[in-house]
Amino acid sequence: MVKPGEKPCVVALVDNGDYLNAMVSVGATLMCSAAVLPIEKNVVAIYAWDGVMAGLKGNRKVGKRIIAGTFYVVRVVDGQLRSLTEDEISRLSYRFRTIREYGDTEVMDSWFDDL
Repeated sequence: MVKPGEKPCVVALVDNGDYLNAMVSVGATLMCSAAVLPIEKNVVAIYAWDGVMAGLKGNRKVGKRIIAGTFYVVRVVDGQLRSLTEDEISRLSYRFRTIREYGDTEVMDSWFDDL
């Protein structure tokens, strides 16, 4: 789990759409929709697709995109969520360790720059 303003930590998730929607909506003004953003082969970020519109703070960059709100880094195998390996946990925790602050405009611009 990668929360805005905090270091990454390991949590358990349930592979259920309603549950994931609730988990990415923590701190939001309304229920958000969970979406997937590829990080690397078989590893994705599950994040609030509409997070910035729901009042969530800019968090970390994944590629060119800034994710708003809490997101979860998971392994996906045959369309199913799986736990990260110990090596992946270590490597990805290190990758997302740096806390940054992004404004709403920066978050939105990161998603619309390619249009």
